[in-house]
Amino acid sequence: MSYDHKHNEANLEDNRDGSDNNISANYGVEGETDDREINAVRQRQMRNLLTTCVLASGVPMISGGDEFGRTQHGNNNAYCQDNDISWYNWNWQAWQSELVDFTASVIHLRQNNPAFRRQHFFAEDNSDAVKDVLWWHPSGRLLAHEDWNDPGQLCLGMAVSNDSPAGGSGSFLVVMNANNHAVDYHLPETFTEAQIEIHTCDVSPDIDLGVLHLPPRSSAVLTLP
Repeated sequence: MSYDHKHNEANLEDNRDGSDNNISANYGVEGETDDREINAVRQRQMRNLLTTCVLASGVPMISGGDEFGRTQHGNNNAYCQDNDISWYNWNWQAWQSELVDFTASVIHLRQNNPAFRRQHFFAEDNSDAVKDVLWWHPSGRLLAHEDWNDPGQLCLGMAVSNDSPAGGSGSFLVVMNANNHAVDYHLPETFTEAQIEIHTCDVSPDIDLGVLHLPPRSSAVLTLP
């Protein structure tokens, strides 16, 4: 979350080792910074990634230290480093302790709801009266086929239910906004009375007259009892 490019100079291979496809972003400054806005975006993105990983189908693949924002200072091939590049720093800052608490809350949501611990692939096109997953457009309609091919479509909602052989009740709407601007997300009619269970925003987003005001680069999980 702090580097656009790899920084493997300490490996003494002239930064040639490790993948050049870093798949990362620094949000304005390469490396650590005191810029509060940049750090806020980075921390929000950490929460977004933890949320989507933990609540996705299958086994959550979280690397140790992700839960408190562990860094390798840009080194993406640190196997040969027995120093603070690869060590775990347990002297957390306040935001890291908050991230651990946030991670625990998302894990708790998964553990207590079979909607997020599915034993089979989604079968959206099944013939059952109630589909096991529904994808919702920010306008409040179901996503159409062409929406999935629209590169500008960076906000969507996923509705799932606990109705399963594993038992439980309750429905959830996971709304994700990958835009760099806020989105007014029109909730499906069935979720207009839903409550926010988890959010990755800096402050809790507002719901007004069935519209969720979701800030840039943030997500929220809404629940119905």
